[in-house]
Amino acid sequence: MPRTKLQKDSTTKDDASAAKERSSTGKKRVGPRPVGAVVSAIKVLRYLGKVDRPLGATEIARATGMYPGTCYQVLRTLVSDDLVLFDADRKTYSISSGLGALVDQAREEPQEGTPKRRQIMDTLSRKHDATIYLIARLQGDKGVLVDFVHPASHAAYPIILSFDFLQVGAIGRLWAALLSPNRRGLKSAFDEMPWHRKPAFNEWMADVDAVRKIGYAADRGNVTPDVTVVAAPLFDPLGELSFFLTIMYLETEVDEKRLAQVGTEARIAAEEIRHELAMRSLMGSATAQK
Repeated sequence: MPRTKLQKDSTTKDDASAAKERSSTGKKRVGPRPVGAVVSAIKVLRYLGKVDRPLGATEIARATGMYPGTCYQVLRTLVSDDLVLFDADRKTYSISSGLGALVDQAREEPQEGTPKRRQIMDTLSRKHDATIYLIARLQGDKGVLVDFVHPASHAAYPIILSFDFLQVGAIGRLWAALLSPNRRGLKSAFDEMPWHRKPAFNEWMADVDAVRKIGYAADRGNVTPDVTVVAAPLFDPLGELSFFLTIMYLETEVDEKRLAQVGTEARIAAEEIRHELAMRSLMGSATAQK
């Protein structure tokens, strides 16, 4: 059945790029095939979340690499679901408070059915007075927030919903150690990272090399001022790096002994959460086959 003009217009540039990549490699895509409309909606939400002013549909389309017609349809849908706010007078769009409500709703689960991961994250947060993030790795070097615990002392610090570039900070050190086989290319990647306080390359490489021995990485104010982040990796049952668990302090004066303790706890917590996610995945698969 031939596609209508509307269906043709709904194809994004990324769809074409993905198809080209699949044909050039000749390899079958691993994992579920992304749904174009969902990918487009996420692009719009991510971009609006990064800017601090309302934007017109044309500017959003240009910034996200989408066709204007597709972008307008996505925006109209997001507005109808109260995820994006439309200013009819100025013809502009911005993030709606409904998005925050959606995140809160996702986190509010009955006490009796609270996942083990939330219990683990709550314990870490209370013990260290830190914000705990569980971040899912997406295609490329992007990530999205899956769950978080935010202590009252961090109320003034915004929650990050999406991560457009994971190759920085503590997660960046994990990335370099576990996902970058070409070590010669690390120097150029290191130089392009958005540093606040750039460390010496040899110092950074020592951190990267240590990841395989200690199982975690840390960044003390190198990327974000006055913030220390400790990160541990989570692997799926096939051995693919799929999640990151991070512990964020609003301070940089963390001594080596304390950092080692927190890093060890992060690694152990990540392993426990990995087991829970794997069991949920297996149970979901078993249920679907019934």
